[in-house]
Amino acid sequence: MNKVAILSSGVVSSLALDVPVMSTAVQAGISTLKTYDYIASTGEPYRMSILPDECLPELQDGVTNQTSYRYRRMLQLLAVALEQLKISEKVTSPTPCFINLPEKLSLRKTVAPQTLQEINRLTGLSIDWLHSRVYHQGRAGGYSALADAYRLVSEGVVKTALVAGVDSCRCLKTLGTWESEGRLLLSHVGDGFLPGEGAGCLLLSAADENSKVILDPPGVSQEEAHYYSDQVCRGDGLTAAMLAACDQLNSPVQQIICGLNGEHSPTKEWGVAVSRLGDKLDNNASIMHPADCYGDIGAATAPVLVALSAYMLEQGDVEGPVLTWSASDYETRGAAALSIPKSVS
Repeated sequence: MNKVAILSSGVVSSLALDVPVMSTAVQAGISTLKTYDYIASTGEPYRMSILPDECLPELQDGVTNQTSYRYRRMLQLLAVALEQLKISEKVTSPTPCFINLPEKLSLRKTVAPQTLQEINRLTGLSIDWLHSRVYHQGRAGGYSALADAYRLVSEGVVKTALVAGVDSCRCLKTLGTWESEGRLLLSHVGDGFLPGEGAGCLLLSAADENSKVILDPPGVSQEEAHYYSDQVCRGDGLTAAMLAACDQLNSPVQQIICGLNGEHSPTKEWGVAVSRLGDKLDNNASIMHPADCYGDIGAATAPVLVALSAYMLEQGDVEGPVLTWSASDYETRGAAALSIPKSVS
């Protein structure tokens, strides 16, 4: 089994258009959350975090035949993150793609093979179609994608694997659904979140002597008592995912970078799960939740968290090991740990 490293990464949100700037902004606590000209049923504007249109490239003719504004917006975001990977310089063989999309995307029955084709058109990447997969698992779905990609690379089935996640709140229907469920943080809502948009991409390869950060096998689990369930959540799914992610660590986690978005439900789940980590977590471990800065970026959460964590570790901004995790609205729970290899440290 090969150790796995991140060959390159790319991110985009309203906070920044690349990993170094986003990392700096998150650590500085800079926030781009503000009110926009999207009006709630109460008459007040929604608070969220979105990119100016001029920051995104126009889609060339032939990239997609979808007319959905939200979907086309997600492709624009994805294009920005994909460009940062420098695929033409780093990939020499057909590469499987594992991409995570929103849970409730209305086009989900038709976009799976189409999204992979669109990645091919955006990047020119020679795709390994046999092993590629599209997920609709929301906030933690990127860990499902990461786990599948990790397995292929670690077992030597492929040389490289692309993991991506993308989401956008620029959709009146989606905003209206969240508002009707009482989930958006408005003046009369105390338990809610502020939406955002973004994309994250990771290019995985087998680690070598030049690898500065090592990715351990991700942990993925299912939580029956999810947000839309009537069951009482005991944190079993998140606990299982985090314990699996920490299984191969040689020292306690020093830093947590997670997908908490301000809602009570995942915060409670985290509170229960963290108490079960035992000696896997250092007593003085620190925690970051970047959604404070760029909003809840949904299906893009996991790859963005992993990309930021790897960069912060490499730059010496945080002490490792770093544990990243996130919980979806539905069953999926995921986590991944990163550390500096002993040869480097």
